[in-house]
Amino acid sequence: MKVGRLFPGIMVSNDVHDDPLDFVAGFSVLRVGDLTKEIVFGDLKSFFSCLLHRMGEESARAMAVVLNTFDGLDSTTLTGLMSKFRSCLAVGSLNLISPLLSEDSHACLIWLDRFAHNPASIAYVGFGMVMRFTPVEVAALAEGLESSGAPFIWSLKAREGFPAGFLEQTAGKGLIVPWALQSMVLGHVAMGVHVTHDGWNSMMESIAGTVPMICYPTLADYKLNNRLVSHAWRIGVEVDGGVLTRDEVVNSIELVLRKDEGRVMRERACKLRELGKESVGNGSSVEIFNKLLGILLVPGG
Repeated sequence: MKVGRLFPGIMVSNDVHDDPLDFVAGFSVLRVGDLTKEIVFGDLKSFFSCLLHRMGEESARAMAVVLNTFDGLDSTTLTGLMSKFRSCLAVGSLNLISPLLSEDSHACLIWLDRFAHNPASIAYVGFGMVMRFTPVEVAALAEGLESSGAPFIWSLKAREGFPAGFLEQTAGKGLIVPWALQSMVLGHVAMGVHVTHDGWNSMMESIAGTVPMICYPTLADYKLNNRLVSHAWRIGVEVDGGVLTRDEVVNSIELVLRKDEGRVMRERACKLRELGKESVGNGSSVEIFNKLLGILLVPGG
C-alpha cells in the first residue's frame, strides 16, 4: 500500500480517497482525494512532492503565513489554519484592493457591450496560463458551447482541435482570443458563467464579478478549490465525473444561465463579494494587513 504525507507527522493511505479531511480542523468539507497527488499519492520522492513537504515544515515555523482570502469567505478553514501556524493572516481579496490595470488588447469589453442589455447571459471560458487542453477536450468544449446557444468568450492560445465548421457557425456569437483581461471581463454586466480550472485567483475574480463557475479542475490545488466552490460556498458546479463532454458543457451552462439554481448561485456570490468589499474597505483585511506591516517593519515582529 502506498503511503503519502499530508502534513508533517500525518500519514495517509491511498484507500481513503473519498474520506473527509475532518482530522484537520476546518477541512471537513474537503476529501483526501481532493489533495494534489504529490502530497498523498504517486512518487513521493519527486521534486514537487519534496518541495511541498518542505513548505509544510517551513510554514509551521514561519512568523506568519499570508493568504489571499478574507474572513467571511473562509472563516472555518482559517480557524483551522490558525491552529497550525504561529500567525495566519487573511489580507484579501487582493483583486478588490488593486484591480488589474492593463490594456484590453483584444477588445473583449467592447464585444461584451453588445450584450449589455441582457445581463448574466455570456459564458467565459478561461483556464489560466498553465493548463493545456487535449484535442478531445477542445472539441468537447467547442461542441458544448455551440450547442448551448450561449454567446461566449474563450481565452485560448492555440486555435487547434476545433470541430469542422465551428468558427464559421459561431461567428458573431463567440469571441476567441489568445488572452483576455479576465478580471474586467468577469466584472462586465453581461457575464453569466465562468468555465474555469479553479485557480485561486480566478475564483477570487469570479466572486468579485458575482459570476458562478463551472469547474474542471485537473492540477495542483484546483480540486481543493473546486470542492469549496461547489460544496462549501455553493457558487458553482463541478464537471460530473471529472470528464469534459459536450453534454456536460451544455447541461452545466443551461443550469447556471437559465435555471433557478444558477440565479441562487449568483445571489450567494453577490453576498460573498459584499463581504470581501467590506473586508478590504475598512474591515478585517485592513486590520490584518496592518498587522502584517508590523511584522515586516518591526524587528522580531
